Amino acid sequence: MPVRVSMRKIAEVAGVSVATVSHVLNNRSNICSAATAERIRKVAAELGYRINFGYKLMHSIPTRTVAVLAATEYGSNKEYIRELTLRLLTEFGDNGYAAYFHTLPLSETAARTKVDEFLARGVENFVFIGMPLGVDKIVEDIQNAGAGMIFNSVSGNRRYVASDSASAVTELLNYLRQQCGDDFRLFSTAATTSGRDDRAAALRRTFPELEFSAIVRRYVVEMPSEGLIDENYFEVIFDQARRHTDKLLREQPQIKGLAYTNDIAAMGGATAVMALKRNDCIITGFNGDRAAVNFPYPIISARPDIAKLVKLLAAKAVSKEPCEELVMPKLLFP
Repeated sequence: MPVRVSMRKIAEVAGVSVATVSHVLNNRSNICSAATAERIRKVAAELGYRINFGYKLMHSIPTRTVAVLAATEYGSNKEYIRELTLRLLTEFGDNGYAAYFHTLPLSETAARTKVDEFLARGVENFVFIGMPLGVDKIVEDIQNAGAGMIFNSVSGNRRYVASDSASAVTELLNYLRQQCGDDFRLFSTAATTSGRDDRAAALRRTFPELEFSAIVRRYVVEMPSEGLIDENYFEVIFDQARRHTDKLLREQPQIKGLAYTNDIAAMGGATAVMALKRNDCIITGFNGDRAAVNFPYPIISARPDIAKLVKLLAAKAVSKEPCEELVMPKLLFP
């Protein structure tokens, strides 16, 4: 069994007082220089120091802990989500918070149980990347425990800091409309055709003169949703986009603009375009994945402003004030 490292030992190695070590490791008011505080944290990490959360809970001392929870496995594997999560965990650490990361299971009961486990550990704040299953009950549990939470997606009347996907997609669709007239299509799923997602909002903004049902009939190619939340997500969405693009361009060769919900789908579509030896198509994706930026066929994309999202999420996650922040993504042209 490992020996618990005391603050006295850390103070001896770092060459400071025990009181200084206590203030630094418990994130109290600054009583030393930033360099000294950094040295203390480095010594504590090297010695294997662990905060005694049990003691804090028993004595009602704030734990300064945050849980960053990804809603699904495939979501946490997206390139920009991985970068957002890693930078967010670093930001919390730099701000003096202990941060956990966990991917929630695809089960309402299991997801709720996992959140309850974090609450039992003394986690005081939660950041949700994506929308977990059983979100209403999870929110109720967190509120009943007196903890805070924020979402990285627009979530009704809940607190959020999210990427303004609808505005970015609107700009991409308007660009296609300017370049291709009516000869462009958006490849999406039932979430769009039923009017529930950001793509639907973007379509309404792009064609304010049309009824939504008319927009869908004229400009949307609906792809099936099956297989989009499993471990083969990337292969499924790539292949669906490739097959549907091939079919569309064979049946309607006048189409020149192709918009996709993400860069994986855009690369699938671009693969079909190259196989048909077309070089006159304009393709847009979303997320700004490096693979898409460097793809053999040009792909226009929009990348979430991760630096700004991280700063806002880290600041708002540990406050209780109302928050409905949207951050505009950056458009990426080849």
